[in-house]
Amino acid sequence: MVVSGVSCIFSIGSVYAQLYEQWHVNYGGGDSEWGNAVQQTGDGGYVIVGDTESFGEGAEDVYIVKTDPDGEMQWYNSFGGSGVDIGSAVQQMADGGYVIAGYTNSFGEGGNDGYLIRTDSDGEMLWSKTFGGSKYDAFNDILLTEEGDLIIAGYTGSWGAGSYDVWLLKVNPDGEMLWNRTYGGSKGDIGNALLIAEDGGFIVTGETSSSGAGWSDVLLFKTDPVGEMLWNQTFGGEVTDRGYAVAESGDGGYVIAGSTESFGAGYVDVYVVKVDSDGGLQWDEAFGGESDDKGYSVQLTAEGGYIVAGDTKSFGAGQDDIWLFEVDSDGGILWDQTLGGAVIDNGRHIQGTDDGEYVVVGRTWSFGAQGGDAWLVKLSAEEPKTETETETEAEAEEETETEAEEEPEEEPKKPGGIPGFPFESVVVGLAVVTVILLGLRRDAAYPRISLSSEVGSYTNTNKRRR
Repeated sequence: MVVSGVSCIFSIGSVYAQLYEQWHVNYGGGDSEWGNAVQQTGDGGYVIVGDTESFGEGAEDVYIVKTDPDGEMQWYNSFGGSGVDIGSAVQQMADGGYVIAGYTNSFGEGGNDGYLIRTDSDGEMLWSKTFGGSKYDAFNDILLTEEGDLIIAGYTGSWGAGSYDVWLLKVNPDGEMLWNRTYGGSKGDIGNALLIAEDGGFIVTGETSSSGAGWSDVLLFKTDPVGEMLWNQTFGGEVTDRGYAVAESGDGGYVIAGSTESFGAGYVDVYVVKVDSDGGLQWDEAFGGESDDKGYSVQLTAEGGYIVAGDTKSFGAGQDDIWLFEVDSDGGILWDQTLGGAVIDNGRHIQGTDDGEYVVVGRTWSFGAQGGDAWLVKLSAEEPKTETETETEAEAEEETETEAEEEPEEEPKKPGGIPGFPFESVVVGLAVVTVILLGLRRDAAYPRISLSSEVGSYTNTNKRRR
């Protein structure tokens, strides 16, 4: 176990020294909103899902926001009842609509039930369904399969072997259950994130108190396409360690991001675990400072490294800041940076975009309403131009256009012209000379002809940018 205490270190070996903020936008009302997940949509915009206290029927409602490619809101909606209803993950469907996975205690059978909501492309509800028993059940992640079905990961207290078991379900596009399975031991086991493997099986990460070295360990397991477990692994130390996100590692294996109390410099540190295709540990690293730091999302980069997004209390401008950092394929840190203001700002999900850049979603108390708003930040490897640079370029472009408009157009050249003489004058002159010459040749036989000739003369939101 290698422990890294990181404090704004930028490595020369990094492809990027950091990512630059292109814009950020907050969404919400007078109370509190969270952005828990983001997905780029087919039109180049983004869909955000989370929860809201400003809109809807109850204490908290599921919150969905659709934006254009620049983060400008196009529409939003909320769903729920009189209790607490949370949106954890979202997938766009083939018809342009959306499926939201989360949990509800407004509807269903137990304390919480898994909650599935289907909307059209404008965010209007088509149907909703609850899944669960008499206890606490919830959905934490959802993905669309190649066949057009939906695979969902979460936990259930209503069924299984322990107090909570990992719960994996497959449903068709209408929300009808195809199969469901539970995984766990005699204590608590939770599925937090999901990945579809290349062979059509499923990779699940989360946490387990039923097995492992400590109070709670990172859990990783793989199933076949119908949910039969193929292998499972745990990672961690003597205290509490959790897996919150999983991604393909680019070499057939997987990378996990989460949190650790067993290793690192502070009470809680970001925990990154790299495994091979069978879940065998290749390396694990802890990253953080003297306070609490957690990793909630991870993505494979184009260069073969891994970018992690989460929260930090150890670094940054406020009480909490979004923390981003990249590690190489061996777990060495390349760069890190924080995003946020003077108060509390949290990162929950990072998503690569079609243009090779990134968006991060979470919550901000530093910008927007006092209770906290859902927050979307666009990031790029290209440093944005300052206002002065933008104005200078615009002025130079305007001057070029003006000069082009003022420059007189050249008169089209006509064939046979002589420089310095109009074309028509040359033609008439040649005609005169020809006639004279003909006349000279005929002087002997004809009287001289007097020839006279006259020659005529011939017009650029309310969006904040950095």
